[in-house]
Amino acid sequence: MPSESQPVDEEFVRLVYRHLDGGADPAEREALAAMLRTDPARMAEFVALTRVDGWLHEVSGAVPVPVPVPVPQRGGGRTAATRSRPHLRRPRRIRRPHPVRWFAAAAALVVAILAVTVLGPGRTPVGIARLATSELVLIERDGRNVAGPHLLAGDQLAVGAQATVELLDGSRLVFAPGSRATVATATRVLLSAGAVQVEAVPRRNGDALTIATAAAEAQVVGTAFTVKVDSASTRLEVGHGLVRFVRSSDGDALEVPTGSWAEVAPGQPFAVSLVGAPPPSVPRPSGGFVQGVNLNGDAEVISGERWWSHAEAVAQGLRLPAAAMLTTRTVAMTPKVDAATARMLSTVAYLSGAMPISLPLASGRYQVELWLVENRSDGHRAFDITIEGERVATGVQDKDVIGRWHKLSFPVEVRDDLLDLVITPTRGDAHLMGFCVRHR
Repeated sequence: MPSESQPVDEEFVRLVYRHLDGGADPAEREALAAMLRTDPARMAEFVALTRVDGWLHEVSGAVPVPVPVPVPQRGGGRTAATRSRPHLRRPRRIRRPHPVRWFAAAAALVVAILAVTVLGPGRTPVGIARLATSELVLIERDGRNVAGPHLLAGDQLAVGAQATVELLDGSRLVFAPGSRATVATATRVLLSAGAVQVEAVPRRNGDALTIATAAAEAQVVGTAFTVKVDSASTRLEVGHGLVRFVRSSDGDALEVPTGSWAEVAPGQPFAVSLVGAPPPSVPRPSGGFVQGVNLNGDAEVISGERWWSHAEAVAQGLRLPAAAMLTTRTVAMTPKVDAATARMLSTVAYLSGAMPISLPLASGRYQVELWLVENRSDGHRAFDITIEGERVATGVQDKDVIGRWHKLSFPVEVRDDLLDLVITPTRGDAHLMGFCVRHR
């Protein structure tokens, strides 16, 4: 009999048994799924117990066992001959004990037996995700096909029809038909073919959900986006939030905001474009770096390119509001950067209201890169960005943790020999550490 100091969730036990016996109706399956979605501890227990159940069936079903009829108590109306004669049942699976006792036994068996008997040496029975819809999905584990719905690290998926994978934290990954992927860890998925739409729950920096392909990685702290991959390209589209898009060949990265897309493809520029807009043109052979400005800082060499100091930029016509404040604030950068980039990100111009910035620039088509970092506190600010009269990003730095830095890149066309940009805060203040202009 279970101890009163260890209460058992009878409804959870009942639903698990109904599921394992194959008798759960749709309402019971949905109730169990809801419990598993909202409680990682229940999910881990369910994964372990499912594996124990399979192992017990395999062992108990191997040899039919004669089961004698129990001797009734006195007064039960049976004769002595009847009480002493054994009867054999038709071979079938051994009945499970009472759920409470079986849960206790299963918990003791999981660690000692399953790590070797079921999973093999070196594997641990810990589910990191589950298939919410699993029709026409093949799961390969250690070179053999296995049944879902629970996924372990290293499981490979071949998707025949649209399939949804739910991570333990509630994030959802919807794979398109024909997709192939590997669930590497609880926070990293390798996409080798097809497309996946991601709805990620908010995460602390350092624990970003990553969708990786051979050409690029999309890293997100909490947002919705889609990654598509084929033999020649990887494309990222962001529904809402901000996604860091890293090109694998050289480590170059873009911050792709809401309503925008970027692509890694041979012969195509690595740049951010608005969804629905035509792809950016290939940079001219004679194009490249025009100038960088280190606001409130000294001249720096960033990635081999010399940026103006603040004083040099002012001498060339840089204009900020008279009320704009200039300061230096050093924080630990995430991800880490080189010393010159860290110095540039530590100097800042900021203003409590909208902050317009302008710089003389010959009319033409350019790529403008804005550099910024959260340097005050977690979630301190959020703002919108307008360049040449067009709003190009909203909710920038919303929910950023301190030290999180961004390089935002936008295609622009200057028509009046003056580059104009405005940073408008929706929470906290507007700020900018530096910006860079390139031909395109």
